[in-house]
Amino acid sequence: MIETLAMLLIGLAIGFMFKKLGMQSIKAKLDDLLSIIVLFLLFLMGIAFGSDQKIINNFMALGYNSVVLSALAFLGSIIFGYLFRR
Repeated sequence: MIETLAMLLIGLAIGFMFKKLGMQSIKAKLDDLLSIIVLFLLFLMGIAFGSDQKIINNFMALGYNSVVLSALAFLGSIIFGYLFRR
């Protein structure tokens, strides 16, 4: 946990330095690299989930729960958005 927080703080400090020094071209390249890394992590998660027999066996139950939870979150967002917009 400490290592994760330390890496976050170091990244924040480096990002602040990039902004202060006007190095926006580096930030644009890092944004592209970050997108590639996120896609690669999603790919690895897919491999991990696909190779886990417990998840495959319970896929229908997990899928049903996911659909219900997503639908309720969507419906709640619409309702609260409508109420607070008035």
